[in-house]
Amino acid sequence: MECLAKPNAFITLKDHKGNFTNNPKCRLINPAKSELGKVSKVLLDNINRKVRDSSKVNQWHNTDEVVEWFENIEDKKSCIFVQFDIEEFYPSISRSLLDKAIFHAMNYTSISNDTLQAILHSRKSLLFTDHQTWVKKSDDPEFDVTMGSYDGAELCELVGLFILHSLTETYGDNACGLYRDDGLCCFHNITSSAADKIRKDITSLFKETFDLKITIKTNLKIVDFLDVTLNLESESYKPYSKPNSSPVYINTQSNHPPNIIKRIPSMIGKNQQNIIK
Repeated sequence: MECLAKPNAFITLKDHKGNFTNNPKCRLINPAKSELGKVSKVLLDNINRKVRDSSKVNQWHNTDEVVEWFENIEDKKSCIFVQFDIEEFYPSISRSLLDKAIFHAMNYTSISNDTLQAILHSRKSLLFTDHQTWVKKSDDPEFDVTMGSYDGAELCELVGLFILHSLTETYGDNACGLYRDDGLCCFHNITSSAADKIRKDITSLFKETFDLKITIKTNLKIVDFLDVTLNLESESYKPYSKPNSSPVYINTQSNHPPNIIKRIPSMIGKNQQNIIK
């Protein structure tokens, strides 16, 4: 029988968000997690890959994939971007939303009962702090998608595939893409009023279908997405970094193998070269 470790939960501040001084936000990190999450991670990753390959939706994993999508946009100067961010994505995923995402995935691949049980068992969690035990306050306290779990990112990707399916049904196969909780869409030859209707429709879709809140911006010609700035007017892109960010790749006291440390400068240079045009 697994013995659950009891490290203290903690919060981190979202000080990179706008208006942080007046409206501070934080995220809850729970390092107490079931080891079965390692199994769930592998199972979910396999499911996501099969769904992604079959459905052909734009679920991005890195900047290169975003840049490739941008380069394939035709007649860029006649387009506008719509950018959205899912608020508190991890803790906002409900059992009902996960069930819908799993049901959608079953259209592309078989999912055994044992796999379902592993995924759902990994959702059970407890919070520990100062030798006290806490449970999430919700309608289903035994269900949670915690930040810090082994399979949290993969589960968010599974839900993201369901979200992208709904968006592509409405706006077309290649109009929208998603990286975890960050979304980006591109539309050709639309007016300001049409863009505002899209904003309202997408907001309503997330609220009514997924029970998720989003922040959304429309009529954009230039966007900062992941670590790249995309410009429709100049049809170009360039590296982007958040204000006051100080990139740290590995700790100076790291025990990484020497050959890995030696290759880091060339890997960084290659990454920057790929997103400069």
